[in-house]
Amino acid sequence: MEKTESTVNEITTAQAAEAPQTVVAGRPVRQYLQLIIGPVFLSLVVLAAAEFTEVFPGFEWLVYLVIFSYLGWALYSRQPARIWQSAFAGAASGFWLGFMIALFRFIIHPKVYLFFEIITWPIMLSLIGFAIAGAAYWLASGEFRNFKLLNLIKK
Repeated sequence: MEKTESTVNEITTAQAAEAPQTVVAGRPVRQYLQLIIGPVFLSLVVLAAAEFTEVFPGFEWLVYLVIFSYLGWALYSRQPARIWQSAFAGAASGFWLGFMIALFRFIIHPKVYLFFEIITWPIMLSLIGFAIAGAAYWLASGEFRNFKLLNLIKK
């Protein structure tokens, strides 16, 4: 049997469809990547531009708050998701955002202590993204109305 280009493409497409997918919190990783790639690169451009201009001191943290809140809200409004999926998307975007920002700063200002930020910023922004995206989902979904703090204190 002679293989043509269309036959090869059909075979690779069929093999890709049958390949097992990595799933996190009941959702394929590909869906998380499709969701976070746009906000992460947009925030990288904004933060890179802010690195060379004079902006107010809390601007960087404001960008993080907006990006992670957007991810939590987007998962709630666009796709049926759970709070853990939203929090994981925030953590994954925080990891990549922290890594890229730390690497960018190390390249622009090559100092020894900035090398250690390549390790610490992804971890820190993962935790912050996990918390903010999860909180944004929690607030958008209205689940906070069922939360009774007094019942936790009485136990």
